[in-house]
Amino acid sequence: MTLQFKPPISVHFIWQPSDNDLVSPILETVLKYLTRDINKPFSRNLNIPLFFYSSASPSITPGDIPKSMPSGMSYSFSQV
Repeated sequence: MTLQFKPPISVHFIWQPSDNDLVSPILETVLKYLTRDINKPFSRNLNIPLFFYSSASPSITPGDIPKSMPSGMSYSFSQV
């Protein structure tokens, strides 16, 4: 029997490439505080799985977004 690991929480970010200048500083900060520091492997950290999705067109949803995210948070970035 194979058990698939499901993290208790994960964070998904969705944005359009034309918003990279706006989104990049946010993603850098999130990466810094939520992921493991490879230079300090024994340090305490959250090590939350992060997933990134983008689409070339604002009218097309990225195709690789999971259909259900039972333990995930999703953040979408768009300019209004």
